[in-house]
Amino acid sequence: MPSTSVRNADHAAPEPRSPRVAGIPPSVAFAFARTLFFHHTNYFVDIRINSYDTRNVTSRSHPKEPDPPPLPTDSEIAILAVLWRQGASTVREVHEALGKDNGYTATLKLMQLMFEKGLVARNERYRSHVYEARAPKEQTQQQIAGDVLKRAFEGSAKSLLLGALSAQPASDEDLAEIRGLLDEFEKGRGNK
Repeated sequence: MPSTSVRNADHAAPEPRSPRVAGIPPSVAFAFARTLFFHHTNYFVDIRINSYDTRNVTSRSHPKEPDPPPLPTDSEIAILAVLWRQGASTVREVHEALGKDNGYTATLKLMQLMFEKGLVARNERYRSHVYEARAPKEQTQQQIAGDVLKRAFEGSAKSLLLGALSAQPASDEDLAEIRGLLDEFEKGRGNK
């Protein structure tokens, strides 16, 4: 009996041939077939509530500081002032505190837009949604002052301070407090 490792010339398997389809070279045909049969796309759908809200999603590869919220408009500042003064409030409470002539639905819509922009947080556990300012008053004021400093005063803090004092005169107590704050700032800067 012949050994299994020896090939019998009469029973040799034919060499595989690469077909030539309509003049397409075999390498191109193989690449096309490989693309069709071996590559596929997986689609995943996240059906969790608020899965579309990516503001708090962090990237594993590029951890970065979250972007600051956009600058609020005048109407949004009025709503934020109510929330800073009263704390967490419903739309009805904010609307009544504003005492404006516009309708409740205008206040509701504006607060919903503020939520989408990231200016306010919303607690949906109760029948009436409760809103609160996402950033503290001082942080928002600093952001607005920085923007005005860059855009209107070309980065000059002196011009900003003089503009603010000439626009609305300060009391003697306010001026004394400003002097004290400037002295503290100067000491703090000298220690660094």
